[in-house]
Amino acid sequence: MPLQPTPDDIAAAREALVAADPALARVHAQTPPFEWRLRIGGFEGLFRMIVEQQVSVASAASVWARLREGLGEITPERLLAYDVDQLRGMGLSRQKATYGQGMARAQMAGEIDLEHLSKLDDVAAIAALTALKGVGLWTAEAYLLMC
Repeated sequence: MPLQPTPDDIAAAREALVAADPALARVHAQTPPFEWRLRIGGFEGLFRMIVEQQVSVASAASVWARLREGLGEITPERLLAYDVDQLRGMGLSRQKATYGQGMARAQMAGEIDLEHLSKLDDVAAIAALTALKGVGLWTAEAYLLMC
């Protein structure tokens, strides 16, 4: 899983690509520096990806704001303190509430350690993530790329 690169890391990577490929050198000369945008990881990051799926950006932002207001901190413990109907009252679909609670139970039971997933290679991390109900290959790969 990616670690937050420094601006110097990004500049060094760009320079290495420029040195290796003349076509990239031309593109590099025409583009501004890359801004690395990673998302929060862990339970909160994965749960947010589930919340954001198959809805508009505006809808996802609204639901997430309601969850933040209702739950406070987004943790497995806080999510499990509410039943599915209460979570639905915060804007989640029944299915997403159920998936979130399943992820929370798995995290708390030690079936997955989302805080330390970066210690696994990609294949093992994808296997661990897709073992969670509601997390498919696309979500697992997106999580590894962005969190």
